[in-house]
Amino acid sequence: MCLSTVYERRKDEKDACLLRNVAKVQIDPEQIVFTDLMGARTVYTGRLYKMDLLENIITVGRE
Repeated sequence: MCLSTVYERRKDEKDACLLRNVAKVQIDPEQIVFTDLMGARTVYTGRLYKMDLLENIITVGRE
């Protein structure tokens, strides 16, 4: 099983870690829904920048 870490891209800082152990990503037109290993859902309003499944990193941002 592959689990990923979600980072948020920020203008004035380095990328900030938002979530760990993400097992599922659902992309809707206005939001991204992340589901972790325990089934907890987190809704993020923003844009998907990158998904690197070899490194298990997902990068999102508000712009």
